[in-house]
Amino acid sequence: MTYSQRSTHPAASSDITYLEYQIGRVKDDIEAIRTVQEDYEAKLTLLRAEPGYDPSAGSPVEQDLQDKLAAQREILNNVIQQRVELEAELAKYED
Repeated sequence: MTYSQRSTHPAASSDITYLEYQIGRVKDDIEAIRTVQEDYEAKLTLLRAEPGYDPSAGSPVEQDLQDKLAAQREILNNVIQQRVELEAELAKYED
C-alpha cells in the first residue's frame, strides 16, 4: 500500500498511526488463528479419547486434523513475525 493510500484511511493519518493500526490488526489475526488452532487441538483430543482409538491405525481424520493444526501453527508463526517487524518499524519512529 502506498503512502497516499494509507493516508486516506481514517485510522492511518500518519506513519506511526498506520503502524499502530496494522499492529492492532495483526493482534486480532493472532487471536483468530489461536482460536482456530485451539478448536483443532480440542477435536484431536476428543478423537484420541474415543473408545477403541488406536494410535497405530493412522486415522485419516486424525491425519487431517494434524495437518490443519500444523498449517495453523505455521500461519501463526508468520503472523507473529509480521507483528515483530511492525513493532520494530514503530520503534524506529519512537527513538
